[in-house]
Amino acid sequence: MQNLTNQKVKPKIVPFQLQPEFHYKGALSNVWPHKENNGDRIIDQLTLAPISSNISSRIILAYNVKLRPEELGMQKFIKDDCPVKSCELIDQRYESKIDAVVFKRTPSRKMLHQWSRNKNIVKIWYELESPYHSPPTHMLDYNINWTATYRRDSTIVTPYEKFVPFDTVQAANVTQVNHAAKKTEMVAWFVSNCRDKNGRLNYAIALGKHVQVDIYGSCGNKTCPRKEANRCFEMLNKRYKFYLSFENSACKDYITEKLFWNALQNEVVPIVMGAHPADYAAIAPPHSFIHVDDFKSPKDLANYLMKLDADDQLYNEYFRWKNTGSFINTKFWCRVCSMLHEQASHGVHTWYNSAHTWATRTLAGPACLPKPNGRDGFIWSSWRLAPFNYTSSSGMRR
Repeated sequence: MQNLTNQKVKPKIVPFQLQPEFHYKGALSNVWPHKENNGDRIIDQLTLAPISSNISSRIILAYNVKLRPEELGMQKFIKDDCPVKSCELIDQRYESKIDAVVFKRTPSRKMLHQWSRNKNIVKIWYELESPYHSPPTHMLDYNINWTATYRRDSTIVTPYEKFVPFDTVQAANVTQVNHAAKKTEMVAWFVSNCRDKNGRLNYAIALGKHVQVDIYGSCGNKTCPRKEANRCFEMLNKRYKFYLSFENSACKDYITEKLFWNALQNEVVPIVMGAHPADYAAIAPPHSFIHVDDFKSPKDLANYLMKLDADDQLYNEYFRWKNTGSFINTKFWCRVCSMLHEQASHGVHTWYNSAHTWATRTLAGPACLPKPNGRDGFIWSSWRLAPFNYTSSSGMRR
């Protein structure tokens, strides 16, 4: 692979690609983000055991990242049975020579300058919020080496969950359960943030004109206190068939607990809005969700939901993935440790010229869609209107 530092990369209309802001020296193996590897590389990083792992320990400073006392030192790496355990975690209370710093939000200029004076310190930017809801990143330009975000082109991809299929023998053992049995209600949504960047509340209200949509929380007229979450999800499982797993912004790869924890790990079919359908298809179990962008309007989606409601066999198709795989622990700190040793073993050095540009753009265009204006007929941030040539592969069967 050619070095991107000294050449201009011509933008291509593709769903996944490296940014011109990403640069490197050395040979990139399959655990690093590069053009030939469009996946999240998590499994490769989890099994990585570089040759330097028995040579020297790596000191990692966790800055503005919460750690429990029992996680400091080597304890976290031992407890998680990391393939490489020769790393030590410290927090900002300790003064020490460090090999890497993982920081959340934007540190002070003083701290950035202090870390940048030592070119051997790997500066890792950790952020799980979308650009619309995270602090400005201009100060990070030329000050980060690795990214640790939800995006699949991050150095250390940090998803809310990761689904891994079983082998084909296990996949055949799918239990036959009627997930529609005794459910009498249609669509539910637990939401407290009524200020969104993608029109999700307007969409939910419009959908409710054609099919039952019960909105719980400050944005609706039904209540189920967050402090009673277990009771709320028990009600969801018993009564409702569908759940609105709507993100608060439409950004590349931005898929949170709203899909995984609120829906997939319960007995409801998630209706999703946020990232592109192809992004959902890349990380969610097969045929496990319904994306709003696969329908021209909320009315069309409502018609499809009523079709599923009338046919238990069709509805149960969205649960066939259960018992065919599992959600795994992606062991963030294990992967950071292994990657630091991998870098030392092979002399790899990476950096980003513009963290802001990387966070807010892709080679195909903006990383996030703007809030809808309604003038184009869309009340939500639809990827149908985006200047991208994404291939939608949500796996929907109608």
